[in-house]
Amino acid sequence: MLIREHFPNLLGWDLHLHATDLSPTVIAKAKEGVYTDMEARRRLSDSLSTRYSTNRFEIAISV
Repeated sequence: MLIREHFPNLLGWDLHLHATDLSPTVIAKAKEGVYTDMEARRRLSDSLSTRYSTNRFEIAISV
């Protein structure tokens, strides 16, 4: 989402992001991209949530 919002000129690039966390559970949840309503509200502004979620719980696959 941040790349789409702040670096639109990179959208045609083949980008690979590498993330680390001490918790494999957190990494697995991020890969899945599905969050509870409370998690989504806590982390995303209303405008980002409207633009990038398929509903209030799931981040669109194109992100």
